This record gives sequence, C-alpha cells and structure tokens, in this order.
Amino acid sequence: MPIVSFKPLLIAPSQVGREFSAVNRSANRTFDIPYQAITDVRMDDDDFIKDPYIPSLYSTFDQNPLCRLGRINCLRNDKNPLVWTVTLGYSSEVPKAEEVEDDNPLNAPVKRSSGWHEIQVPMRRDVNGNLVRLTNGMLVDPPIMVPRTVRAYRFVKNYATWNIEYEDGFHDHLNSAVWMGKATETVCCKISSEENWRKGVNFFTVTFEFHYNKLGWQPLFYNYSTQQRELVTNKLIPILNDKFLPVTEPWPIDSDGRKIASADILTTLPALTEVDGYETADFNDLGLPLGV
Repeated sequence: MPIVSFKPLLIAPSQVGREFSAVNRSANRTFDIPYQAITDVRMDDDDFIKDPYIPSLYSTFDQNPLCRLGRINCLRNDKNPLVWTVTLGYSSEVPKAEEVEDDNPLNAPVKRSSGWHEIQVPMRRDVNGNLVRLTNGMLVDPPIMVPRTVRAYRFVKNYATWNIEYEDGFHDHLNSAVWMGKATETVCCKISSEENWRKGVNFFTVTFEFHYNKLGWQPLFYNYSTQQRELVTNKLIPILNDKFLPVTEPWPIDSDGRKIASADILTTLPALTEVDGYETADFNDLGLPLGV
C-alpha cells in the first residue's frame, strides 16, 4: 500500500452545517474531518483515492453511524509530494451506496416492489366456507367466476446479455420448489425484457413478476357427465335416471367414474380433479434477491 500513514489532524471536526426541521422533528448534520496522509511513493490523485487507507464513499462515521462519507478532497503538499492533506466530508443526508445509481447501468441494484394483480377465479365456496348451491341444493355448475386480487412481487434487473429463449423456461410456469416461503405451485412467473442503451452501455432490462395465489394455480373441476363406467366391464354406459331413462343433463360422478345415487346427490360431492395446466420450474435458479 503506497500510503504508509493516515492520521487525523489535531483539529476538531468543522461544523459545516446543521439544519433542523420542526415539522419533521429531524436534524441534518454535515461536517468535515481533516487527515494527513504520507506515502512512500509519488502518486497521482486517482491512485491516491483508490488506496485501501482511504475510506470508501458512503461508509459510516465511527462516532456517528447515522452519518456517511459523501465527499473526499485530496491536496498534495507543494513542498513535499509524499505528504497529503485529506478532508473527509460526512453528512446525515448522504444516501446508502445501494441507493445511488452508478454511471454503469449494469451496476444498478435490483429494484424490488410488491403490489396486487387481479384474476378471475371460480367461486365454489362462499366467504364462510359453504358450498355454493342452487336452491334445489345442487352445486352451481359451471361455477360463478368472480374477480379476486393476489399478491404480485416485481423484480427489475439489468443484464449485459439476455437470451430471450431463456424466458421460456420460467414464463407462465409455477414454482416447483418453495420460493420466498410460498408453497409449491402457488406462484406464477411472468417475464418481459427490453433492450436499452444508456451512457455508452448496451444492456437488457428484465422484469420478473410473480403472482402468489395461496389456493394454487392448477385448474380444478368437479366431475359431471352423461356417461359412467360399467362396474364389471369398465366400459362407458349411459347414466340412467330414476325412471331408467338416459339423463339429458350431465350428472355428478364419483372418483371411480360412476353415477352418484340420487339419494346421495345433496350430501356427496362429485369427484374433484386437478389438471396439470401449468409447467413448473425452480424460481430459486433465477438468482434474484429475495425478501420483498
């Protein structure tokens, strides 16, 4: 390390400014601390700033962690080029490093947010958990569709390169593993990407949006049909009503594909079938910073 000594001068920190806000009940502090640095080789300003002895921008002040380093001023001694006076300017208003946008968009932090997304869902039970039925006691089929909002998590990240085909492995997929504490197949992923050019850098901005539905996303339906499985041959045969005539409307059937008896139709639910309507993927492989 070219800097061999870095010590504060025996001067109290200068109080550059102190601002009070009676409305917000807050106070902002700004002060400078002078140091003397000695090097063992002649250095230019750029290399001097990069030396490990020099604190990094936005680092906290030991005596007041609420203040951060926002300014570094280096002045070489005219008579001795190995001696420098360094002024470190601290302020309580300096943002954290991750809050400052770098000139290089590829160094920008991932922007995270959350909100709500509206979907249409079948209403098979009311808010009290009771099955939605007709006045004759039978289930409403097809079910009533109602709007519902689900939690949406959004991540925006810049990439130097981006293969659009990579999106196909996650877009419109459900989580195959627990993601952000959410159970499998309860989160649906949406991805969009855009090519950008800023400050001489070509990059891609990719937006990941995850919709969380605690009830899951795979389609579910109750089984109704005009046909049933014959007990012995397992062939399909018409469902007959109590008058031994083929039914004219779909009739509820059980998990074996057989007619539910008329006497049990108000107490026994038709079989509920889940369909694999979505492919799955492990969203943890995307490498996004979690914890929104």
